[in-house]
Amino acid sequence: MISQLMAAGEFPLGIVYAHRVESMKKSGAPIEWVKTADPVFVTLSPVAVAAKARNPNAAKLLMDFVFSREAQPVLRNASRSSGLDVEPLVPRCILAS
Repeated sequence: MISQLMAAGEFPLGIVYAHRVESMKKSGAPIEWVKTADPVFVTLSPVAVAAKARNPNAAKLLMDFVFSREAQPVLRNASRSSGLDVEPLVPRCILAS
């Protein structure tokens, strides 16, 4: 993992997930991240129901839950992105100049 190699001093910088850096910082790793203005990287977390699901109605109920406000803190705490108004797991950081 790039973030582990950065913390070990193998790389001076790298493109890594901010939540991994935050987790390593909590463990005492000498690592920090900076949110840059350009480029902005995003990740998608698609949710779908298989065309021939054994229990398609149960799958639809799960999708309804995943998109609900109640599920957003659960997803955030599992280091997944939230599409709703939930405080992010990684704190905001100043822009690099």
